[in-house]
Amino acid sequence: MKSYSQANLILGYAVAVAAALSLSNPFVMQVEGSHIDRDDLEQAEGSKTLDGENIMKKKEKLRKKKLKEVAKLSLAQFSNPSSDALILAYILQCFKLSESPVEFCNENKLHLKTMEEMSKLRKQLL
Repeated sequence: MKSYSQANLILGYAVAVAAALSLSNPFVMQVEGSHIDRDDLEQAEGSKTLDGENIMKKKEKLRKKKLKEVAKLSLAQFSNPSSDALILAYILQCFKLSESPVEFCNENKLHLKTMEEMSKLRKQLL
């Protein structure tokens, strides 16, 4: 009896991994309206010799850097050193078990539509 439950568990993980890897990265890499701190603005505008175009480039660079940091923090809470595929399977399982999928995605910087598609695909494969 134990071997059947273990086989079902392994099959469940395999299906979740297949579903997760079949779609694009669920992590949000762009956040609309992300803000730059006042200190960052002062840093970008620090040199009066910079023209407007260079200031905008620096601001954009700082914004992208902050977005990468947010994405890394979000990914770190699901970290699994053995496999990226297992991270995605775990995220999919957490999404499925969450009380509010929308809130779960917002809190963890995940694309809701991608997670919904992964969940549907997982159900189809099972």
